[in-house]
This record gives sequence, structure tokens and C-alpha cells, in this order.
Amino acid sequence: MGILLMNITAFAMPFAAYANPANFGTLRWPDVAMWAFGFVIVDGKMRAIFSALFGASMLLLADRAEAAGRSPVRLHYARTAALLLIGLAHACLIWDGDILVLYALTGAVAFLFRRLETERMLVLAGLLLAGQMAIYAIHYQALAALGAAAALPDATPDVVQAWRNVLDAIGRPSPSVLATDLLIHRGPWHRLALNMTGREFDAIASELTFNGPETLGLMLLGMAGLRLGFLTGAWQRTAYLRVARTAYLIGLPLLAVSAVVLIAKGFPPLLTATLDDLDMPLRWLVATGHVALLAAWFAGGSSPLKARIVAAGRAALTNYLGTSILMTAIFDGWGLGLYGHVERWQLLPFVVGGWAAMLLWSKPWLDRFAYGPLEWLWRLLARGRIPEFRRQAIES
Repeated sequence: MGILLMNITAFAMPFAAYANPANFGTLRWPDVAMWAFGFVIVDGKMRAIFSALFGASMLLLADRAEAAGRSPVRLHYARTAALLLIGLAHACLIWDGDILVLYALTGAVAFLFRRLETERMLVLAGLLLAGQMAIYAIHYQALAALGAAAALPDATPDVVQAWRNVLDAIGRPSPSVLATDLLIHRGPWHRLALNMTGREFDAIASELTFNGPETLGLMLLGMAGLRLGFLTGAWQRTAYLRVARTAYLIGLPLLAVSAVVLIAKGFPPLLTATLDDLDMPLRWLVATGHVALLAAWFAGGSSPLKARIVAAGRAALTNYLGTSILMTAIFDGWGLGLYGHVERWQLLPFVVGGWAAMLLWSKPWLDRFAYGPLEWLWRLLARGRIPEFRRQAIES
């Protein structure tokens, strides 16, 4: 649900607008306010939680397989291969903001460390996260040097063009780049699919470089969080609240300062991209606070809303991919064609509608069936046999 709140911008307008609101659309105060809320509260936090939970579920399934006398290695890599196929179909045919391919490839590596002692797992996770920050620092230092060289009076055409390419990719795209993006997304589905497929190999390489170490580190943190009881609700409610309070008191004010600086400076391309990535440790910290706050809330007893959220989580793959299908049908040219026509602040009703859809369908479906539709397909592809679908058949 939180991921939709961030991804909605990339569904509805050029991807360059995701992190920098000055790249597309208006900059009226409602648009800036929605960007600032996402930057401080949501961006990077939901993906961090998703990555940690993926690692935790990987370890949980391996432990269950061993307890049942099955091979955890065979189960994991069959599931990973199936997830890779699903992710590639998602990235090439539906939406190019897919994260499942990265999870499948990174998860294949993360599984190798599942038997590490918890302390060593935490150390390795810390080293990976530090390594990711080093990659970001080196990358942006090189980009700053390129930008400075391109600004010199005697800059060569090649240097100027290289800097222009950087701005087109992560900074402030030229009008021609934005026009091409709009044309593709407002056009027929087959042209969009060909474009996404043609860019997928480069996208995978970029994801592994600029998100791979972070994702692997977060998966290991998820495994450790499962073992330590943090992700299972085993801690005292007061302990969860203490973690949330500490994480928020440190992380939120510092992220708010970054947001204020960017707003005051008018979102300069390189500074915006740099802060977006170098603020990652604060995002990991705030993500921990979010998890702790949710754990404390669930420790307070059951409720109809909590039951529906649990069901939405049990059908996470279906909700994730279903959101992509629904939102591309609304915004892309093969559907309603609203791509590039809706301002940032006007996207909130679409998010609320997506949340409502998740909460309304997931519980009634799972009251009757054992899995969400795509969870069932995942099991079918991984196991090579048709799983039981109806809950009554499994329970009997």
C-alpha cells in the first residue's frame, strides 16, 4: 500500500518526476507538499520494508521445508526462477518500474547466507549497506566533476553532450526526451511493450549496481529480524514503541531538512538526485520505525481493519502486480490515456482507490481460497504441479 503511494507518480507521468517534482508538471504548493510528504515519510521506506520481508519470508520457507523433510535449496531456487519469469513479464509487458527481477536475482544470492549466525548476518548486512553508500558517493562525485567540466567555457562538445545525457537520465530531461516518453506511453500497447523490452537488460544492470547491495543487505536484515523476533511481534509493545520513537526523532527531522533545502533551492538536478540517494541511511532508520509502529499497533488486539490489512499482505504479489495492471490501464494510452494529464496532488484519490481495492477484495477472496491468484500461479510455476486452490480442500 505504501509502495503505491510512491509508484503512482511513475505510473502517471515521466519517471523523471518520481524523485524531482521540477522535472514535469506544476510546482504549486499542493504538488510540493505531496512530494515532501513522500520524500520524508514514504520514499525508500516501503521498498526497504518490502526487501526485509522478502528476506524474512525466504528464511521462513526454508525452515519450514527442512522441518517437513523437503529440500529448501530446491524449493527456493524453483521459486526464484518462477519469480524471475513473472518479474520479466511484468517489466516487459506491463510496467517498467518492476522490482521482482531484482528480488529474484538478489534473493538467489541472499539464500546462500541463511545459515550465518545472526551477529555475522548483521555485520554482513551493514557492510553491504555501507558499500552501497560508497557506490553512490563515488557515482555522484564523478557526476559533479562532469557537470563542472561541462560548465567551463572551453568544454568540448563530447563533455557537454555527456552531461546532457546525465541530465536526461537522472536530472532535468530535455523537452524532446519528455515528449518521446509521453508519445510512447500515450500510444498503443505494443509500442510501449517493445520499448520496455528493449530497455530491460540495461535496467537490470543498473538495478544490480545501484540497488543490488542495498537490497541484499536489507534481505539479510529481514532474516535477522525474523530470528530476533522483531518481525514476528515477539517483542514487548513498549519496546516497539521505543524503537519507533527513536527512529522517528532521528530520521524524520533530518529528512525534513533535506526536503526544505531542495524546495528552497528549486530542486537543482544533481543536488536532488544526490540527496535522494545519500539520505538512504535515514530512510532505513525511518523504515524500522514504521515496522515497529505497525508491530505495536497489531499488538493491541484484532480489528476488522487489521484483518483486511493482513489479508492484503498475504496476497502481496497479486496486489503488487494487480496495482500495475490497474494503474497502467488508467494512465497509459491503451487504457484511459491519462498519462501526463494529472497533476501530482491529484494522484492521491487514485492511491486511495487502490488501497480500497486491496482491502476490499483480499479478505473475502482468502476466506474462500488458500492463495491469491498470482500466489497460486507462483506455486504452480515453482512446483510444476497444480496446487490446491480452495481453502476447504487444503484444510480437510
